[in-house]
Amino acid sequence: MPWTDNGKPVILARDPLGITERVLVIPRELLFLLSRMDGSRTVLDLQAEISKLEGRIVFREELERLLLTLDEAGFLENDAFRARVKAVEEEFRRSSTRSAYHAGRSYPENPVELQAWLDDFYRHPQGAGRPNPSDKRRVRALVAPHIDFRLGGPVYSHAYRALGESSGADLFVIFGTGHQGLPDFFSIASKDFETPLGTAQLDRAVYEGLRNRLGGRFQEDFSHRTEHSIEFQLIWLLDLFPSRPFKILPILCSFSHLEVVSPDQAGLAAVRLLAEALQQTVGELGRHVVYVAGVDFSHVGPRYGDPGPTAQSLIQQVLAEDLRLFDALLTLDGDEFIRLVDRAGDRRRICGFPALVALLQILPRDARGRLLAHSYAKMDEEGSFVTFASIVFEE
Repeated sequence: MPWTDNGKPVILARDPLGITERVLVIPRELLFLLSRMDGSRTVLDLQAEISKLEGRIVFREELERLLLTLDEAGFLENDAFRARVKAVEEEFRRSSTRSAYHAGRSYPENPVELQAWLDDFYRHPQGAGRPNPSDKRRVRALVAPHIDFRLGGPVYSHAYRALGESSGADLFVIFGTGHQGLPDFFSIASKDFETPLGTAQLDRAVYEGLRNRLGGRFQEDFSHRTEHSIEFQLIWLLDLFPSRPFKILPILCSFSHLEVVSPDQAGLAAVRLLAEALQQTVGELGRHVVYVAGVDFSHVGPRYGDPGPTAQSLIQQVLAEDLRLFDALLTLDGDEFIRLVDRAGDRRRICGFPALVALLQILPRDARGRLLAHSYAKMDEEGSFVTFASIVFEE
């Protein structure tokens, strides 16, 4: 990620899989050198290339110090790194639960502090207020943000107030975004999820039914270990329903819109396969299900590869473009939704596009959508920003 360190432009490097917890601050002039560390060059080759570029002799000791730093931090792909990956994967495989990876990082680990935090979001001037349980709408699905709570908490509250004012569900199928990429189009978790507010239990009957119908596809679940887009939804669900029994089915979706619109239609085929299997399994078991898509919308600005800094007029333009996407979402027009994103080449980088396509594929045609809240957050000093929204689909 581009960053500024004491007024100097740098790059922050971190591992979203959490194999290493270190974050490196890398001077931008080293990017050329790092790009050459592709396994085909010796240290001597690197020394010659960087010396030619800088017009001075770069001593071998300088490069070796850099390589040692990268190696110790877990940023070099070598035997030591592969052993580290194997150990972390094995530890996750043996665990019966997925731990609350972001507790104490993205939100308070103490449950009393966490509930007070959520209360503040509900009561915020842009928040929705706490739910009125006397209202009994039938909610079919939610679209809620997955941005950091500190940036989008009040907008989250609108989705979860609507859910709190609905009749009870016994299963929440949560579509998240696999930010680090997935081996297959979906990843279905096989574990209960721990949080500071309690443990959300996997619906094992639904999971096993899906596994049988899908013939072994989408069974990789290590991608869930550090992903936040599902974990954040569970915090709101467990706060909302502390005593109501419910179970979950956590499903991570591909990150890239290109997998949905690929010429071979493999992404859309995967969506339809999962939707059909899920509908059959849920129907067979008689579950009352609510679908939750944890997604953010536009990502614009220098942080995401655009020229900058960002003007306020561009923010207003992007918010208006979001509304055109919402029109397709609210009317369950999946074809138009895909066309709108693909026609622009996903230049606004919709973070959750495959999850939304899956939601549109699985929702019944009689569901009615309502936009509840829509906002944005600036992410850096150059004005990079992310937009997000809360949407409810009702019977």
